[in-house]
Amino acid sequence: PEVCFWAMNNQKPLVNRKKSSEGKEERRELLDAFYPKYFVQYCNEQRYGTHAAIDDLYDALAALWTASRIASGQGKRLPEQPQKDACGLAMEINY
Repeated sequence: PEVCFWAMNNQKPLVNRKKSSEGKEERRELLDAFYPKYFVQYCNEQRYGTHAAIDDLYDALAALWTASRIASGQGKRLPEQPQKDACGLAMEINY
C-alpha cells in the first residue's frame, strides 16, 4: 500500500507514519482525490463494529485503486523489468 500512496502523491514519499493522526489524514486526502465524493467516509462508517483499523481500510482502498488502474490499462510496476523467482513468478510491486 505504501507504494500506492507514493504513486498517488506524485511519486513522492508521504511525510507521516500511517498510524499517526497526520498520516491518516494524509492518506485520506489522497484517497478522497481519487474516489467519488464521500466514498471514503462511507467506507469508514461501514467499518464500525468490524474491529478493522482505519489504516487497514485505507490500505484496502489503496489496493482497490491499484486494481482499478490495472483493469483500465494504467497500472505500473516496480521494477519495470522484474526478475523471476525460482517458480517463474515476476518479483514486482504493482501500482
